[in-house]
Amino acid sequence: MLRTLLVVFALCAPLLALYTGSPYPECKGTENTWPLIDTPPQLIDSVTNGKRYNIQSTQNNTHIDILVVRGSAFEMGLAYGTLMRSDLNDSLNGMFNYVVGQYDDWIQLVKQNLPFWLKWIPNLLSLTPAEQLAALLDIQYALTAKFTPQRYDDEIRGLAQGSGLDVQLIRRLNMFPEFIKASCSMAGIWGPASSTGELIQLRALDWDFKSYIGKFPLAIIYFPEEEGSNPFATFGFTGLIGAISGYSTKVAVSEKVWNPQVLDAQSYMGEPFTYLLRDILQFGNDLKSSVGIVSETPRTCRIHGGVGSRADNKFLGMRFGWNVLEIYDDKNYTAYTDVHPQMDGIMFWDKHEDDSNACLGQFFRDNYGKIDAEFLYKTAIPIDQTGNAQFIVYDFGADLVYISYSDPDTATNAYDRPRVKLDMATLLNYNSHF
Repeated sequence: MLRTLLVVFALCAPLLALYTGSPYPECKGTENTWPLIDTPPQLIDSVTNGKRYNIQSTQNNTHIDILVVRGSAFEMGLAYGTLMRSDLNDSLNGMFNYVVGQYDDWIQLVKQNLPFWLKWIPNLLSLTPAEQLAALLDIQYALTAKFTPQRYDDEIRGLAQGSGLDVQLIRRLNMFPEFIKASCSMAGIWGPASSTGELIQLRALDWDFKSYIGKFPLAIIYFPEEEGSNPFATFGFTGLIGAISGYSTKVAVSEKVWNPQVLDAQSYMGEPFTYLLRDILQFGNDLKSSVGIVSETPRTCRIHGGVGSRADNKFLGMRFGWNVLEIYDDKNYTAYTDVHPQMDGIMFWDKHEDDSNACLGQFFRDNYGKIDAEFLYKTAIPIDQTGNAQFIVYDFGADLVYISYSDPDTATNAYDRPRVKLDMATLLNYNSHF
């Protein structure tokens, strides 16, 4: 399992279909009949610059913490660390030990893929598994530090102070997605393709659905004081400050792994991609400005990024590495085949890099003009069995997010569990909290 984990942090995709027994034989799941969880978040605790809420349901033990923070990067980190102190100690220490326990899998990948200019480091591969993992993550931090905005290190320092955790442990686990070259899949549906004409964006995370950190689902609502910032939310796990998924008052992000033929499309020196995605949430106002942020940022690993824009009512895909940036929309996103057809108002990349799976293209073609958020989260995603660790549907028109996480304790996939409805108009309203 960790072999897949260390190749990609998230091999994920919105591979969709209608229903079992339909003309979609590749789609093996069944419709998810769990009722939608529409419970208002309950306030658990508060400090000067933050509040902690929780949504807890008896349905399949479904829960998610919602953290709201404001102020400078350090102040937001301090509030985060103080309010989530116990969970942070459990999640980060537990995840580090979990990965160390998978040593036989990941060390082989390290030996095969360690850059030639690191191979000379004395005794690197003779250290204990825990020492090796710590050393490699520390190296990754050192390589990216000079390219990373100061706000991220300030937030980590605040997080360490509030939680009592070693700042190095927090840095290391936030380098983990970068170290394993993480990424995910995406889809955008808008205009003539969606039922209302409004943009719907899909992000499905197929990763290690039994990972230790998966026990700690967390949405963070940020109200930064830094000039030019938007209120924004990240949807991830307790201890991570970068964005693997996210939604702001202006834009939303998705991402997917990219394994290009051009082998020099990645670097170890640049801003970590999860921080770059978060930059888009914080400072992106539309598609043009979001693409500009990516263009102007020193980049590292190869990923497909996706941005949906409220102002544009449109979704763009980006394929980028350290020396390449390509932009895709509904007119040029792929080679057109029966499996992956071109349709106005739809841009998508699934996790398959060939034409081996017809579900997504057939689903979009057969439901063109009728696709809505409910059909995606209730029928299409679970039938296709995508989003085993996390899936999210961003509904821009209604300003809602529908989200589900896996349950590592019972080894239950996210697509088989209840979905939680989040009212983003309320959550991203400063006056709702302070």
